[in-house]
Amino acid sequence: MVLFLYILPGKSKTDAVVGTEVILTCPHQRPMIMVSWNANLKNGTVCYLSYISDRNQTGGNCSEDSMCWLSRPDKDSTLQIKSAQISSEGIYKCSTATADGTFSHEHNLTILVPPQASLIHDDINGTAICKAVAGKPAAQISWSPGGEYNTKSENLLNGTQTVTSIYKVNNSEGSKVTCFLSHPAWKESFRLSLGNPKNHFLCLLICGFHSLIRFPERSQDHPLFTHFLLSTRTSLFSHVCNLPYMKS
Repeated sequence: MVLFLYILPGKSKTDAVVGTEVILTCPHQRPMIMVSWNANLKNGTVCYLSYISDRNQTGGNCSEDSMCWLSRPDKDSTLQIKSAQISSEGIYKCSTATADGTFSHEHNLTILVPPQASLIHDDINGTAICKAVAGKPAAQISWSPGGEYNTKSENLLNGTQTVTSIYKVNNSEGSKVTCFLSHPAWKESFRLSLGNPKNHFLCLLICGFHSLIRFPERSQDHPLFTHFLLSTRTSLFSHVCNLPYMKS
């Protein structure tokens, strides 16, 4: 009598930054009868890839843009997602059938979207406004020195969130106010300070004229592009930082 065993699946959680390549491994047992990947995505999409060894035959209904074999499935059953999107989020299950049983593993894939961060000093209302726009998950914002502030989050249609924090600036604090932002897509937290333009570029738009001034880089590993807008009409000073995808 032949006993065919089913091995309980292993599970793992994988985080990936939107737009990056994702590699998902599969327990590749030898000799292999068949291997398959089944994707059950959060947006409702279901698709699969399969390979049958004795026929040397591949099958599936997944688009190559969504997921594909990293190499030849008879040699390597690893799955590749060339450019992860929010729509790529979900469960990816690999199953390998051998004479000894079926071995399975599930990957729970979560997509991270880095937000765009900005800090605005509104002299008229006496506030500093720190924003983290369209991040997934929502960014965390804190202030220094500690003081009176209000933070709210807005859910966007694409599944990202915008976080806005408004800080009441005291006259004695002035340019000492700093907004700290953290997000799992960044390698480390970032800070934006009023009146402290220690960033990569400074672009001044004054009376319709543009001039570009290059400052020393903050760090080769942390390139920032900072856009400063001076408006004498509204007495508004702001700078917007497009932070790069920092997570490896």
